Amino acid sequence: MKKYSHLLSPIKVGSYVLKNRMISANAIPHFLQGPETYPGPDTITYYGDLAKNGAGVVTISMNYGPKEMRQSPIPDVSRFQIFDRDDPSVENYLSQLAEVVKFYGAMPCAGVRADEPRGYNVVAGPLTWDEHYQPEDGEELSESQILEMCEDVKRQAKYLYRNGFQMIEMSFAYCCNLPSRFMSSRLNTRTDQYGGSLENRCRFALMQCKAVKEAVPDALLEIIVSGEMDGMTSEETIKFVKMAEEYVDIIQVRAKTCMLSHPTGFNSTFGKYPTIAYAKELKKAGVKAKIEVVGGYLDPDDMEEFLKNGYCDLISMGRAWISNPEYGHLIEVGDKEDIAPCIRCNKCHIQNSTGPWLNVCSINPKHGMMPRVPYMTAIERSAKKLAVIGGGPAGMYAALTAVKLGHSVTLFEKGDKLGGQLLHADYYSFKWPLRYYKDWLIEQCQKAGVKICLNTAATPTMVCNMRFDAVFAAMGVTPRKLLIPGIDGSNVWAAQRVPGREQELGKNVVLIGGAETGVETALYLEETGHHVTVLTRQSVIAPDCDRIHYREVVLDACATAKNLEFIFGAKTTAIEGNAVRYLDADGVEQYIAADSVVISGGVVPMQEEAISFAQSADIFKIIGDNAVPSNLQAAIRSGYAAAVLL
Repeated sequence: MKKYSHLLSPIKVGSYVLKNRMISANAIPHFLQGPETYPGPDTITYYGDLAKNGAGVVTISMNYGPKEMRQSPIPDVSRFQIFDRDDPSVENYLSQLAEVVKFYGAMPCAGVRADEPRGYNVVAGPLTWDEHYQPEDGEELSESQILEMCEDVKRQAKYLYRNGFQMIEMSFAYCCNLPSRFMSSRLNTRTDQYGGSLENRCRFALMQCKAVKEAVPDALLEIIVSGEMDGMTSEETIKFVKMAEEYVDIIQVRAKTCMLSHPTGFNSTFGKYPTIAYAKELKKAGVKAKIEVVGGYLDPDDMEEFLKNGYCDLISMGRAWISNPEYGHLIEVGDKEDIAPCIRCNKCHIQNSTGPWLNVCSINPKHGMMPRVPYMTAIERSAKKLAVIGGGPAGMYAALTAVKLGHSVTLFEKGDKLGGQLLHADYYSFKWPLRYYKDWLIEQCQKAGVKICLNTAATPTMVCNMRFDAVFAAMGVTPRKLLIPGIDGSNVWAAQRVPGREQELGKNVVLIGGAETGVETALYLEETGHHVTVLTRQSVIAPDCDRIHYREVVLDACATAKNLEFIFGAKTTAIEGNAVRYLDADGVEQYIAADSVVISGGVVPMQEEAISFAQSADIFKIIGDNAVPSNLQAAIRSGYAAAVLL
């Protein structure tokens, strides 16, 4: 019997049999194609790979919309794939996409969502885009508009079904669209048949469910609900699901908010899955539809246990498939140890609001360019003897990749631990996903046979005498020294020196620098008992932080920290013993007491040190932050690229 027999077992849903219990959620890489109004070759290949990799259902993101979507104020929305439903030739590629997914025995699923009339809401007008979905003033949505939206989802469902999609998905979670906002007692203050009682508030959503099922009775219908959401309790969710059962085959249960359904280290705990509790309540209430959970699932042991105990019927994942291109295969063979822990950075959604607009995963260097990788790396290789100088993420990933390709690798690390800039994750509570990944990467290097030399400061002469064929310099960075009078004081610390030594700092800490690294250091110091004041020239907290499904939770963490405050528009002018002088936003000099001062002013790559190894072997490369300081994603891809091109 296979190790994960429940996870891999088929299940009958309606008139169909799904090959297993693993669902690939709607997690399309937003920037996989350009302005094409049809699913391009890379998009078709991406979804096909999910099915090939083992997903029982592959959920395709469908966005139909006018060209005006390209002018959306939301940066990633303007770069979504947008298909032209009115162009018959688009159906050619949609059908191909569905067929590719079905070729591997998986079921293609696509979502429908009615075009929402511009300038209308449940009661009051257009929606402003913020995390609370606050309505503005405007006209009330009319009965005729509601009926037209139901007709629209019916048309979309027919369109998808005739092009090979056997499952239709509709979302009623997070108060993120009109039907779900109707369901909220806070947002819906209507006094007609669509407001007031739960039955009335859910009427619109039920009408859409009925419309889809009538349009395509032979297709499966999956609806997405929040276990509870703003203006709707968990008990009310159960009642709604019971009302919808007449039309629905699968209930996908998400968390209360969009942020909680895309958990990070800040708002989640290892081994805890909030949606399981909702699923158990739905089962207890006697819901007959299949129950599917989503939100942070990756560990096959946990998922196997949930299915075995009957807590749910299906498990949907997005980031698991992205971070592990062979995820399904590893589960099939029972190899949990080689599954890379997702670090929950949500860069797979969007890196930032200014570009570059790339599909990336911090730990899967091939993500976003999978179809091209075989051609990009198609070179003849001979086994080589490689030295890697530096045991940070770029160095470790390069060493691991090279060993797997048949090279002999020796990794030199001057410290007593591997990890480099990831070592802070051993101390920051909210960095637990990064800690698990760092430990996994170390274990993979050891398991693969990388020769690791700790406490070894490699020198060019030493490396040259050992006659390596290739040398990769992955020596990392050093803290940038800011030109502030008094910065060499005994109570002044670089942010990189703080982890694990926080008790050596005084009670009142002034931290200079409000970018993401500084903010995370401030949060760490605050949670370890310090009172922290952050001086930043910026006007907002951590402006460089990833914008979607991540920055919000960082801001929440800052807002709830009791002993953390920010002074914006501040220019530090001097550190004078136990005090810091700065110019405030108005240019007025201010003074603040400080037992200790922490500097987070950026880093400088150790390029000169790296270049000193250039003549140590015939092949020489500088990788990771040693070349250009960036982030983990860039470091991992740099190490991977160097190794596969060796």
